[in-house]
Amino acid sequence: MAAARVKKLQEALTCSICLDCFKEPVTLRCGHNFCRGCITKCNEESQACPECREPFQGGELQPNRQLRDVAEITKEIGLHKEKEPGMERVCEEHGEALQLFCQEEESPICLVCQLSWEHKDHAAVTVEEAAKDYKDQIQTHLEVLRKQRKEILTFKSSGVKESQELLVSVSISHKQTCTGTLATPWLCVNVASCKSSKITKLLSKEISKLT
Repeated sequence: MAAARVKKLQEALTCSICLDCFKEPVTLRCGHNFCRGCITKCNEESQACPECREPFQGGELQPNRQLRDVAEITKEIGLHKEKEPGMERVCEEHGEALQLFCQEEESPICLVCQLSWEHKDHAAVTVEEAAKDYKDQIQTHLEVLRKQRKEILTFKSSGVKESQELLVSVSISHKQTCTGTLATPWLCVNVASCKSSKITKLLSKEISKLT
């Protein structure tokens, strides 16, 4: 019982961006908390809460002193250890490192999970392979959007009627890219969203000019 409560406390004090204990925690208007450094960096790429996607401005960050004090106390008494560089995440059920990624469930699993009935017949790859695959998919999709944007500009300048149909297609593709980025697994969602958000934002701006 005590161990479960400690685990619950650790989870409540963990930033969902860096997956480490809060450092200078701040609260957004939507109520979610993040390390000041983490959310500031994300704000450079996307002005939306990483948890609920509600828009926010950098000046809206409110210091959460109570959360900061609790986080510091838990560190002092050893309830929440600093995450070491390269430290692997651990399976909550088996306590083993999450070295694999189940392609059926789209979730990280450990070696014990892979041998269980739940994942027995599921295809699995290493987390590194899964991360590379998702990033490559996003990059490919963005390249297609860039190409379609150029085609729209060409059609518009020549007054071709098909430009409107292509515009609708690009708008749909753009929305799918944004949604796909947010749906990527934990191992690369932060990296992938940061890399693609700036590009998709520029595409949104250009597309809006053409409507």
